[in-house]
Amino acid sequence: MLTVIPKQLGKLTVTPAPAKLQPGKTLELTVKLARQYDMPIALKVEAVLPTASAACPRRRSPSARPERGQLIITSSPGASPGTAVITVRATAMFDETVPVVHEAKVNVAVGK
Repeated sequence: MLTVIPKQLGKLTVTPAPAKLQPGKTLELTVKLARQYDMPIALKVEAVLPTASAACPRRRSPSARPERGQLIITSSPGASPGTAVITVRATAMFDETVPVVHEAKVNVAVGK
């Protein structure tokens, strides 16, 4: 028996991209997966921040539409100006056993 697993299950997009974030403020990123196949697979979405980042990710409550969600990034009040690359990772479990990972990168400019 041979099981064929797709390399991706859809196209992952994150908006706004690029994004701006002021120190002490929050940024809402909309994450969307345009599915290629009509499969009812749930996604686990997470933000991977740079190691020296002064931002803290929070996930908002699940959306009524499973292919869309929000990530909220909060910057510390003392964040230094600069640019950070945030990786948004969406993982789906194909056949409930094999993870299929989708990634999108977002440049976030931290400044005043």
